Amino acid sequence: MDKHLSEMMKRTLSRLKKYMPVYILIPVLTCGIAYWMALQSKPLYEAKAKISLANFEESTLSSPEKMKDYMMSEPFLARVKKLKEPAAAIQSRFQAVPEGLKTVNLSLKGSENAEDELRAIVAQALKESDEEKKRWTTLIDQKIDALKAVRATDEGKVMQQKFLFDLEEKRLKVKGIEVITPVTMTNIGDNPKQRAILGLLVGLMISGSFLLLPEVFRR
Repeated sequence: MDKHLSEMMKRTLSRLKKYMPVYILIPVLTCGIAYWMALQSKPLYEAKAKISLANFEESTLSSPEKMKDYMMSEPFLARVKKLKEPAAAIQSRFQAVPEGLKTVNLSLKGSENAEDELRAIVAQALKESDEEKKRWTTLIDQKIDALKAVRATDEGKVMQQKFLFDLEEKRLKVKGIEVITPVTMTNIGDNPKQRAILGLLVGLMISGSFLLLPEVFRR
């Protein structure tokens, strides 16, 4: 057994000395190729943000699932200003993921313009939220004014005050969409250094295989 192991080591060392340049060249080549390919690939960025939903009764802007579908729809994206691509193209790179009952995580992948594009999407959502908030507050204010104008009896005044209190409380609870986490962007593309290290490891594995495989097949 020891003799067999000794002979195997001698043959392995002999191959190593004989083909040393090849065993060194393989990982150098794989490392260089991986690094070059990473440099040639286009940089990929991801912009992220988090918003809290509005508080309107029976509104799309108040439901996480409905808001997700709404923001990812072509009609909504088509209304977003400063987008250089068609809504369908943005739609394929954009994600809106509900988190809990009142928040939605937004992300958009693309070029270095991804941050500006997501800012524009968030701005459109805030704009539509402000418009709906204005409609709700105007409607409630009209109801309050109309109720105050009613001349109630002594008994009716109690109910009138109760309705006024409920309406004023409802008005205070009206809330539009808010940004919890502002838009930030990170580079998620290939890192040339990491790719080079990976290429080096692959090359070492290939060289090691070429060095040891003859002994495996010899058995």
